[in-house]
Amino acid sequence: MHTAGYVHGDLLPRNVLFGKKNSGFLIDFDLLRKENKPYVRGFNFADFEDFRHPDAKPCKQMKKIHDVHSLYQISHYFFDLSKKPIQEGITLKGLIAHFKANEKLPVNAVEESKDSSGSPNR
Repeated sequence: MHTAGYVHGDLLPRNVLFGKKNSGFLIDFDLLRKENKPYVRGFNFADFEDFRHPDAKPCKQMKKIHDVHSLYQISHYFFDLSKKPIQEGITLKGLIAHFKANEKLPVNAVEESKDSSGSPNR
């Protein structure tokens, strides 16, 4: 997605699903845009501030670094990284390399949800 020049724009724990055998999936591509396009006017920053980049706000330009920041934050939500910390400001390639090198990280207790994205039916 990033290689093709797109930004997901809505990377939150509820939009990351894990399957069996170490598989993971991103969902909820409603806000997907080309990099530098603006976030939608009704973009919900406030309710998800813990996971959003400080510049990921309504009508501001979408950046790939915003997605990477969200993935960094989500990583701390899903995994116990106390013994294998991730450096702040890491790149997407660095984040991928970190998880490949540390495949057996302890998982944090997270509530399972049947309604993953919370997006309205359209």
